[in-house]
Amino acid sequence: MNVFDRNGVWKFTKSSTEFLDFDKRLSVIPKIITNAIDGFLASGEKIKVIDIHYSKKFSQKEREKCYKVIIEKIPEIKTVNFISINKTHPIRLFKKLPENTVISLAGNKILINTSSKPDHNRLFEITLWNLPESEITQEKLMTIYYRIKNLTLLNWRSVVDTTEPVTLKYSEEIAKLLNHFNLTEWSRINTHLSNIPWFI
Repeated sequence: MNVFDRNGVWKFTKSSTEFLDFDKRLSVIPKIITNAIDGFLASGEKIKVIDIHYSKKFSQKEREKCYKVIIEKIPEIKTVNFISINKTHPIRLFKKLPENTVISLAGNKILINTSSKPDHNRLFEITLWNLPESEITQEKLMTIYYRIKNLTLLNWRSVVDTTEPVTLKYSEEIAKLLNHFNLTEWSRINTHLSNIPWFI
C-alpha cells in the first residue's frame, strides 16, 4: 500500500511481510490499512477523507472490514471512498478520445481516459462505493477522476506516456519483483523500502 496526502505527496509504503493468501485478505488488508493510518497520524496530519484504490472489485465484506478498522482509528472520518480501478474490462472504443474523457456508465461507474495523447487511449472502469453511504453523484465521480488523473501524472521521470495511476502501477511492479525474495529476506527488505519513493 502506497500512502499519499491530500496534495498528492507520497508519504510511505506499508505492506505485509507474509504472502497474501487470497482467502485471508479480510484479515490481512485491514491490518495493512491500520499500519498505514498509524504511520500517517504519527506525522501529525489529520485525516478527513480516505480514498482506497484497488485493482479488483471491492466486495461488501472487504469494504465493511476496512471501514471498521478505519473508524476505530479515526472516529471523526467524514468519508472513505472505495475505488475499484479495472483495467481488464471488456469495453473497447474504436476511435481516438480527447484528453480528460469521462464516459458515464450506470450508477456508481464511469470510464476514464487518463492519457494526454488522443492516440494512446487507456480506458479504466472506475467503480465507487463510499462509507458512510451517501449518494454518488456525477460531481463526486468527477472529483475521484481528477484525483486519479493527478496520481497518473506523478511518474514525472518516465519518458513514456504513463496512463496508470502510481497507486496501482508501481505496487504491482514491486509485488512482481518481490516474488523473488523469500519471507525472511522480505522482512529485512520491507523496512528499508517503506520510506523510499521508488515509484518516481
